[in-house]
Amino acid sequence: MKTLFKRLPLLFLLAALLVSLSAQDITKGSLSGVVRDATGAVVPNAKVSLTSPFGDRSANTSASGEYTFLNLPVGAGYTITVDAPGFSPARTSNVVIGVNKQTTQDVTVQIGQTTSTVEVTATGTSAIDLASTTIGADINESLYKNVPVGRNISSVIAMAPGVTDGVGTGAANPSINGASGLENQYIINGANVTDPGFGGFGTYSRVFGSLGNGVNFDFIQEVQVKSGGFEAQYGQALGGVVNVLTKSGSNKFRGSLYGYFAPRQLEANRPDVNNVVQNVSTRIVAAGNYDFGGDFGGRLIADKLFFYGGFNPQYAHSYRSAPPAFGNSSLGEIDVRTRTFNYVGKINYNLGSKHQLEGSVFGDPSNVPNGYTRVSSLSSSDDLRQSGLDFGSRTWTGRYNGALTNAWVVSTNYSNYFNKFTENPKFNGAQVLDNVGVQEKTGPARTYNGLGFIEGSESRVNQVAATSSNIFTFIGAHTLDYGYQFEDIQYDDTRRYTGPDFQLPSLPEFGPASGKTQFGANLTREHQGGVLTNPIVYRVTRGDYSNPAVAVLTRYHSGFVQDAWQIGRRLTIKPGLRFEQQAETGTAFRYVFAHNWAPRIGVIFDPTGNRKSKFFANWGRFYEKIPLDIAVRSFSFESGLRGDLFKDQGPGAPPVLTAANYIPGGKLAQSGGPDNLTLVAGGTKAEFQDEVVAGYEHEFGQGFTFSGRFVYRHMRRIIEDVSGINVTQNNAGVVQQYVVANPSAKLDIFKNAFPCTAGSKNCDDTTGYTSIGDNPLGADGIPDGFPNPSRIYKSMELIVSKRFSNNFQLYASYRLSKLFGNFEGSFRNDNGQQDPNISSLFDFTNTDGMLGYQAIPGVLPSDRRHQLKAFSNYQWKNFNVGAAWTLQSGTPISKLGAHPAYSNAGEIPLGPRGSQGRTPWTFPLDVHGDYTFKMGEQKSLKFVADLFNIGNQTRVLRVDQFYELDGGTPNPDYLKPDNQSFSYPYQRPFNARLAIRFEF
Repeated sequence: MKTLFKRLPLLFLLAALLVSLSAQDITKGSLSGVVRDATGAVVPNAKVSLTSPFGDRSANTSASGEYTFLNLPVGAGYTITVDAPGFSPARTSNVVIGVNKQTTQDVTVQIGQTTSTVEVTATGTSAIDLASTTIGADINESLYKNVPVGRNISSVIAMAPGVTDGVGTGAANPSINGASGLENQYIINGANVTDPGFGGFGTYSRVFGSLGNGVNFDFIQEVQVKSGGFEAQYGQALGGVVNVLTKSGSNKFRGSLYGYFAPRQLEANRPDVNNVVQNVSTRIVAAGNYDFGGDFGGRLIADKLFFYGGFNPQYAHSYRSAPPAFGNSSLGEIDVRTRTFNYVGKINYNLGSKHQLEGSVFGDPSNVPNGYTRVSSLSSSDDLRQSGLDFGSRTWTGRYNGALTNAWVVSTNYSNYFNKFTENPKFNGAQVLDNVGVQEKTGPARTYNGLGFIEGSESRVNQVAATSSNIFTFIGAHTLDYGYQFEDIQYDDTRRYTGPDFQLPSLPEFGPASGKTQFGANLTREHQGGVLTNPIVYRVTRGDYSNPAVAVLTRYHSGFVQDAWQIGRRLTIKPGLRFEQQAETGTAFRYVFAHNWAPRIGVIFDPTGNRKSKFFANWGRFYEKIPLDIAVRSFSFESGLRGDLFKDQGPGAPPVLTAANYIPGGKLAQSGGPDNLTLVAGGTKAEFQDEVVAGYEHEFGQGFTFSGRFVYRHMRRIIEDVSGINVTQNNAGVVQQYVVANPSAKLDIFKNAFPCTAGSKNCDDTTGYTSIGDNPLGADGIPDGFPNPSRIYKSMELIVSKRFSNNFQLYASYRLSKLFGNFEGSFRNDNGQQDPNISSLFDFTNTDGMLGYQAIPGVLPSDRRHQLKAFSNYQWKNFNVGAAWTLQSGTPISKLGAHPAYSNAGEIPLGPRGSQGRTPWTFPLDVHGDYTFKMGEQKSLKFVADLFNIGNQTRVLRVDQFYELDGGTPNPDYLKPDNQSFSYPYQRPFNARLAIRFEF
């Protein structure tokens, strides 16, 4: 059986090749147009020939004078030649094909001799894609290389309307049209490179967040950001779909060598948050970046075999220092270095004019040498909280594209994606958070003796996809797309707490944990119960006694069919249907999220019929592809215990966690365990949202295009782990059973417990509530007391763009939006929790009112009401000047109390969401300049300068919203710059980057 599973990817690929069940390839583009004569009449049955550095194609126009070419390699250099009896041949050159979109190029033929050819340059190519209802942005290197942006894909993605930083997930995992930063899909060269564990971009860690991906700025040919209105061939994402295409070789040899330099000396001074807060922590003093490399591409066999490759080592420096309250301040500034070795390679082979093979590889092996890797680890008085990191990804892809006939094209794709993350601690000690100084108001909290929670992972993804497009006529013109995709994902996760293993006491109050071996622990040193007259103790806040190594997997199937039905010259109807099924397997059990039917319907109307404008609308249902964290945490054996107390060993001393030092009387709380395994409620289905998109686009003269659109998204069903008791019942000792379900106001899967009088029938005298037995599951006709989960996003977007002509281009957008509800999604910004589908949000009912405003809808943490982006550049002789301006309003501020059962900070809104105002507006201006020194026809030396935030804005991006700290301790830094997330709370000040490039 294992051998069969290993061969599954190959078997699926062979099956796809045999049956050709594979629509338009998302790494390619298409070309369409109408051939007319000088009077405007259409010319049927004309021969249309398409030539390019990538091969030749031909087709005949239909009865309505239309022609279409599908699955074309992206790039410039296409030439269209039209031959029709009685007309002079017409040739249109310099046609550019964009990624995953339809380029429109109409051709006019003149009556005359067939030996005389009319030459035209493709200045009239329409920027309006009349085949798609998708909204977003197509960003190519002619824009992002001429304006000031960062040297990574994330910075290019951020240029698109509807995209903003994910707050807690940062710019690397952005929020796209209201979704959290862990709900996007990322595709590079047709391979899904979304992190399987959490849904992040590239390598993702629960502790460190996003750590990178294997393709940098210089390797990219085009980035397509789909932010809404996806056709049926797209699924898996509730946010956006990011489609990245790396460069390819052609008949011309092209390459570059470059170096980029952004030393800390080119950054202005950063404000020190420790000057304004009491809970001081590590200061991020400055940052610097250096990278160099090169790329080269060309032909191995003219018109047949092409190659491209690139290598780009990057060196990032983060300079940090500990505040004077900690002994490590004597170390001065510490340079934490990250080394990444980006590489990419691609081979394209034309098997004749209608069949192509492509192979690519890209990766980003990275490491951080042993040191104070975690920002918080320097805020200590010892050197025991150091570690080193080893991480990165590698992706292989293989593709076949073929035009079996002029009306039938197929595409098959296989990819293998590998991703790993490892943290290696210098010292294996139990982490201690010393809160005594905070309780006694004599000093800040101190963390010492160990790193605490550490987690490593390895992902292995085999993906096969096959799509096909058929063009035919039946009561209008049709382009029928259909396809199938399969992903086999294995995910190995190792999660534990630092510290030596120790045996839990064999006492009845420990229940299933009695006598078990616990693998490390996180501890809090405090006065017992928060009462200053009580003795100081160690309280276990986190610790597992289950196997730290967990191997899980998921198998994902999807299929789709969609039609583009063109009725006349003006109306196109796009019905589609997508089917998805996902099976998640943990070490304890397997669950299949089946029968996920996602219908789509779109309409496109060209009011003039001249292909220069369109009205469009689309309705669709979109399902989440469930990250594997739920299989690790809930579908596997995870057994933990917290709340047990041990004798204090003194400030700064390592704890001794032995049975002899155990102190009875702690509030023990069990999680998981073989007798309390998280279950899945029968009938639980996948999470989905419905979306409506509508808009209008028009292309004016001189390449100017205007687009206005409206987006409405409504989360209809979610997945979360729940229990059927409230906080008061939990604190009284009523059994808490976690169950993965679709919470709603109608959910009834638990027996309800009610207050009772001791000694009365069916009364549990220990808890004071009616007994529900050891198994609380079972419908009793009474709703369990959950709210309806809600997330509603509305936006209006206005976009103005001008393609590069007359030495000038512009791309600008404005978005007015609102994000409202009580459920943020896979990432919770209120408490920083990144446990997709199993957050603590629905762990308890709120029938006792202990959860404040948690269930009441309000503005969600990543809501930004206004956002304006503008990118432009102008070329004059050998000089180029560009600018970027991003103006956006702040995010909501809430009053967050500690959880009344878990004691975690930042869990409970104590008033309406956003009741404390918003963070300030930000509007940094960046500028770019370069000068090109010509050294020959194809050689040049370019000098580049990018200046970011030239006004040196240093406004607060995040404020501390924790009204209470762990255990309900008042937070003296409430509403001050956020020093709890250990990320820099201010805008980065003015900084600059210099570069030199040799291009040939």
